[in-house]
Amino acid sequence: MKFFTSLRFQVAVTFLVVVIITTLSLGSLLIKETETKFWKAEEEKLSTIGRQLVSSYNRVSEKLKVQADLLNTDLNVVKKTQLETALFDYTKPIHEENEEIGVGFFIYGDDFNRPLAVQESKSKDSEKIRVVFPIYENGEKAGFVWVEEPKDLVLSEIESLKAKERNIILVVLLISGILAIYISLMFVKKVTIIKTGLENLKSDLSYKLPVMSGEIGEISRAINDLSTSLLVSRSNSEKILETIASGVLIVSRDGTVKEFNRACEELLGVRKKDVIGKDYTLFPHLREIVESVKGGGRFREKKIKVGGNEKIFHIFSTPFNGDDLLISVEDVTEEVKLLEEKRRTEALKTLGMFTTGVAHEIRNPLTSIKGFAQILEKKLEGKGGDEERYIKTILSEVRRLENILRDLLMYGRPSPPNKIMTNISKAIKDSLSLLNEKLKEKNIKVEIDFEYDPRFSFDPKQMEQVFINLILNAIDASEFNSKIIIRTKRAQNGILIEIKDFGFGIKEEDREKIFMPFFTTKEKGTGLGLPISQKIVEMHDGKIWFNSNKDGTTFFVYIPIK
Repeated sequence: MKFFTSLRFQVAVTFLVVVIITTLSLGSLLIKETETKFWKAEEEKLSTIGRQLVSSYNRVSEKLKVQADLLNTDLNVVKKTQLETALFDYTKPIHEENEEIGVGFFIYGDDFNRPLAVQESKSKDSEKIRVVFPIYENGEKAGFVWVEEPKDLVLSEIESLKAKERNIILVVLLISGILAIYISLMFVKKVTIIKTGLENLKSDLSYKLPVMSGEIGEISRAINDLSTSLLVSRSNSEKILETIASGVLIVSRDGTVKEFNRACEELLGVRKKDVIGKDYTLFPHLREIVESVKGGGRFREKKIKVGGNEKIFHIFSTPFNGDDLLISVEDVTEEVKLLEEKRRTEALKTLGMFTTGVAHEIRNPLTSIKGFAQILEKKLEGKGGDEERYIKTILSEVRRLENILRDLLMYGRPSPPNKIMTNISKAIKDSLSLLNEKLKEKNIKVEIDFEYDPRFSFDPKQMEQVFINLILNAIDASEFNSKIIIRTKRAQNGILIEIKDFGFGIKEEDREKIFMPFFTTKEKGTGLGLPISQKIVEMHDGKIWFNSNKDGTTFFVYIPIK
């Protein structure tokens, strides 16, 4: 069914119909004209013979008159004896040349009304075509001459001629049909080339239609000129898009990605050549972005995980070019983090001032409590009983409160680093010595690799506190009979310390909170260990961060060497 509705079929049929109708019409006119001319030619042929016979009769009659005068004899007597013989000499050659033609004379007169010098045609019984010419003597009609030909012979010749012409028409029709089909196929081929070219231009404006002749060639050249113009325009637009810092993508109504600039590639980690012409739903990041604004609303803030890191995007959309949707994507992760950091810093500054004041207010009465408890402890020493046990519990909790107050003061008003030239390995070893008993309780082995251990200026006591906090966290996270790995490496203009455990990892929902003051997952934790460690590292112009998964956690401490 598709074939019958195709352009190829329709053009071929149209050409054939036009050629057939034209050829048959011209052929019919030609046959009719030929038949008319043939009849005229036959009539002219018979008329010519008739006129020749009239002329022959006149010559014979004149000759007989001369003889009659010479002989002083009656003309009718001479005619009767010699006219038929004389005329026969004229009719016989004509008949011999044209056997199908019959000729003769008919002369009026006394005892003389009969045909003379008759030559019969071959077909005696058929219908005849006859031409008659009168004969005059002395101004009066003396008889007539006839010339005849069988009608069926003429019709036979006409039919033979028609058959030849019909054969010629059929040959012409066949050749014309072949030419018509060839021309139509060539036309359709050129149209198909243009159609295919236009399809290719949808996805590739650099495609060029082949050079063709005639009006179709003018169309192909016009299309090539237009595609070149569009390509230049698109190239300029793409250059502008590629220089825009924000990601820009265009999605059609059916979900096809039509444009995707370089910034989008960098923001979403997807290559342009992989997404252009594809459905956006095939790509998770694109699906999240498009559907966040497709459901309604022109502006959205969206958190999307790209390459394992969570990014915050500002997404703006607007209708474009009819049914298309233009979407602008901007990575504001750093700006949001800086804003949050600023807010956190301000909050922590306020909290530091508050905790410092509280610590000072609590420390004085706590010192009194501790002093009186120690006096009571000495008085009850060796007596046993519940009183001695209560006093020991009070002193234990007082010492715990003193540690908390120390941490609060350290966090709220940290002392500037007292830097000396030493090795980081010494601070790590001193930290491990203080935690030796803790390690033994869980039978945890420590693997140390001091790959890089230069002498440089830092506060060993403060850094020791950092390492104690990190190693304590690693011990708490580790199972029995586990291990902890500590490495030092050369980093850009500094040293990198890694402390890795093989515990259960930090929960994903807790990872953003672990450097916040007072956040802890431990039963007796203060939630100040990591915030204090972060502050100490920052006072050394360094940086602290971590990676965590179900197989364990690694903390990284970077200290620049100046």
